[in-house]
Amino acid sequence: MTNNQTWQQIRLICSSGLPPLTVMPILSEALHEVLPCLSFTFILTDQHAKPLAYYAENMNEDTHKLFCEKGDVLTSAPNDPANFPHLFELPKDYGNLLTPPDEYFQGSIYTNFFAPNGIQHFIDMTVSHHDKPLVMIGIFREKVGRKSRKDAGFSKKEIALLPLLYSHIKHLSLSSSSLEVRDNFVDNAKEKAFGLNFDEDTLDNNGLAEIISGCVSNRAMVNKSASITVNASGDVLSASDDAIELLTQGLVVKHRYLLNYQYNIQPIVRFLCQSLERKLQHSSHNPPVYHLSVPNGVLVIRAYGMHALAKAHGVPEYYTIHIELVQPMRLRTLYQLKNHKLSPKAMSVAWFISIGLDNTQVCERLSIKPSTLRSYLKVLYNRLNVNSHAQLKQKLIS
Repeated sequence: MTNNQTWQQIRLICSSGLPPLTVMPILSEALHEVLPCLSFTFILTDQHAKPLAYYAENMNEDTHKLFCEKGDVLTSAPNDPANFPHLFELPKDYGNLLTPPDEYFQGSIYTNFFAPNGIQHFIDMTVSHHDKPLVMIGIFREKVGRKSRKDAGFSKKEIALLPLLYSHIKHLSLSSSSLEVRDNFVDNAKEKAFGLNFDEDTLDNNGLAEIISGCVSNRAMVNKSASITVNASGDVLSASDDAIELLTQGLVVKHRYLLNYQYNIQPIVRFLCQSLERKLQHSSHNPPVYHLSVPNGVLVIRAYGMHALAKAHGVPEYYTIHIELVQPMRLRTLYQLKNHKLSPKAMSVAWFISIGLDNTQVCERLSIKPSTLRSYLKVLYNRLNVNSHAQLKQKLIS
């Protein structure tokens, strides 16, 4: 793709309305084209800059394990210049670490998290919401040749791209779907993780449910149903091979997403079981469902009672938890637009049609004349071998 095509793809990804964690893989691919790097890392934090979930590339397994088990050091080392709360207090929203001070390389965070992966150069970005930490982004490069560690490692031309890149990532981070995901990631120690403060009437109707409306299963990533049997506390009694692989190895291979059953999934499962028990007591048999944003899709988690093993009063003692990875149609469309290598303007036209805008709305959104739109549609129809808006939309999700 040309540079203009890639930037247009980044614009569409960041304004798609999809949760950040869901679009990280495709956003990362586009980012690497305009700003090559060893690792692109996205960290969702709480209001105290404590990591809640993260997406990272090309880090070794020891680093991932350290992040999972000792992640609190990122916020609890006040004298470390790489301390997360400190980074949110720096004067700029991005680029503060292009030339880090000597003490940065002597801190425990750099020594334990970055040095083992050969990382020497950094682009830092922070996004706050109502003056409180929300998102941290790191773009990392390893040491190159004999360059000194004070060398930025990024060219002036690349640094000039940061304002534009930051504006898109900030828009993505502050989207309503992003804020909803963060609001559901709360302190597990308070027994409110992943929406445990929701009631069963609102559980099925959150914004992520709307986002995945019309989703189709992502057969390229999960080709079998994943299910586990649990008790009312969410303790796993048995699990299919697919479920074990899904819950222990994460969802992607090249990139890594922290998906740990006890931390991420068990609080959800426990709440779904409690919700189902209350529903059954009120003669409601609809399984409660929860939608968890993950890279390249959404995990749909449902709870079903095992009535053959029910307690005397009819409430299940054991539950089957069905886990399915689904891919929103908008995400499939983004991948298709990339594959077809359309011009930036044609890409926009195809995107707006795919999300349901009519010709008049597309013209208004792009500030073009109807005759210009007809020209773009002719190109699109020929390129994708279709004859109508309906066929175009279908082509972009196939």
